[in-house]
Amino acid sequence: MHKFVLFAVLLAILTGCSYLKPTTHLDFKPFAEYTITLAADIEYGLSRNKVHYLREFMHDPVLMEHGEMWEGVRMILKGVVAYSVEVTTLGSSTLSGAERCDKFAEFVDDLVRPVLRTYPGVLHANEADLDTLLMNIRGEDDLLGALGQAQPLIDELARVSDQVFDRVTDDLDAISDYLVTKIDSMNTDIILYHNLVRGMQSKVFASLVIGAEYRRGDPTAYDRLFELDPQLKELVDNDGKLSIDELQAIEDRLLYKAQKAREFKEQLQPDLELYRLQQGELSEIYNNARRQLVKARITVVVWSRSHRNLAQGIVDPAKVNIFDLTKKAIDTAL
Repeated sequence: MHKFVLFAVLLAILTGCSYLKPTTHLDFKPFAEYTITLAADIEYGLSRNKVHYLREFMHDPVLMEHGEMWEGVRMILKGVVAYSVEVTTLGSSTLSGAERCDKFAEFVDDLVRPVLRTYPGVLHANEADLDTLLMNIRGEDDLLGALGQAQPLIDELARVSDQVFDRVTDDLDAISDYLVTKIDSMNTDIILYHNLVRGMQSKVFASLVIGAEYRRGDPTAYDRLFELDPQLKELVDNDGKLSIDELQAIEDRLLYKAQKAREFKEQLQPDLELYRLQQGELSEIYNNARRQLVKARITVVVWSRSHRNLAQGIVDPAKVNIFDLTKKAIDTAL
């Protein structure tokens, strides 16, 4: 399903881009505006995960470690937004082309070098590669040329982001299984007692039906009644025939069992309801997190594609809003 969504969005991007017509005006603003919109939509989706019935698990070390993985997703989206805003700011500034390139190089340096030092080996580049890239950016005459020089870095970010999203998705699946197992184990007795009560109620109702059949003269009802509930033989003389008083005593015993089963079930109900609410909340949080991961993955893909278009001088991107196409495709498919 998620692969289909990604394919559908990419198809929208490719077909949409073919309608863009170059003009003399280059508008950087939509590049940042729509990036911010998509990133904010994802963050809002994550903030909707209000935990009520699973609060007792919030400080579980396994869950806390998983929560730290989501910070990687947020860092990627924050970086994408910061980069887009910087490009838009420089594109709208009154600086000369060379000055824009120099400022852009400074920003890229501040953004990337800490990553190379803090997470060596994550990117397919080292500080020497970054120095070469910065020199090439500063060697351009205009911002578009500088963006073109930075495109390999953008592609690399998209590659790393995809790996991060894969890891978070796999861990999310594992966490969901972990919590399902933990919730079930904590409610083993409740589930067992509930199933026993249900079984008791079913036996009682079936016995009452058989008793009614005996009253109507069914010759097989006698044996079937005691096969289903041998304890009822305590109330009869075992002569193969029930008197009116014996039949009444059997029905009274069955009604008493039904009443006790109902009372026991009512006592279990609060714990059983909490168990169901925990299951439902876990399912809702899991499904929402999966949706936000798909959105984040597609957002980075669209952002890197739009950056390439911008670097190639495709102008007035608002005429065919790739980001809007993407959001509509995501909302329709998920």
